[in-house]
Amino acid sequence: MDLRQWIISNLEKKSSWKDNLSWGTTFAIAIWLIWLDINECVFSQKNPSADRVLQKLNFYTASHLQSASSLDWISNSRSYAHVLVGWDFPPQCWVKCNVDVSMQEDGSLVGCGECFRDSSGRWLSGFIRRLGRSFISGAELWAIYIAIVVAKDANIPKLIIESDSQLAVSLITNGCNNYHPCRHIVHLIRSLIAGNDSIIISYVFREANRSADALAKLALHHPMGLYLLNDPPLEVFQFICGDVMRASFIRKVPL
Repeated sequence: MDLRQWIISNLEKKSSWKDNLSWGTTFAIAIWLIWLDINECVFSQKNPSADRVLQKLNFYTASHLQSASSLDWISNSRSYAHVLVGWDFPPQCWVKCNVDVSMQEDGSLVGCGECFRDSSGRWLSGFIRRLGRSFISGAELWAIYIAIVVAKDANIPKLIIESDSQLAVSLITNGCNNYHPCRHIVHLIRSLIAGNDSIIISYVFREANRSADALAKLALHHPMGLYLLNDPPLEVFQFICGDVMRASFIRKVPL
């Protein structure tokens, strides 16, 4: 079999390797750590070390098992409620930017979309951008970074950025270690917002982010590059109107 088939066959294996952790999960973590070690050798002039990789593998697999166990306990013990979710107007004098990314099924293309609106819900500007091949969490972080840069260039004094990527928002809020593949863009964003109370980055449910989602999907059908939008495209207009009219959707959330 070729390399691609070999990787897929290992990822799909369900047999246990250590402490009931599937071989597929262990293999994925190991490949990621080997890639990180190669980067350390290339960019930090470190010598390759199998022992270093194995030490990290034991740490990350143990952390994965602990996290999975905690999630199982939380899932079995939590109560849930149904709530109405929709886009909220930003406070007076603030501008809200919703960001989102979309990926083609084969992973060959990623597009991002963003829209800036004022406290009355009025469209101020927006843009779409096709990013090429990437992974979702990295693309979400780049979309947030672009929003900050665009807002600074437009002299927007108070900005709320909303993303439906809980992982991206968590990385920006809490930071990440030097082994994380998104560490550079995370550190860049954190440096831009450090000590700045006029930029707020928040996680929202996808039902409150429909306009940005429509823009991100639209970006997949455009050539590479950044396209500024002075007016909402027809494909997005219905979602913008829905947000202004306070359209809401039922969502099941943990208490």
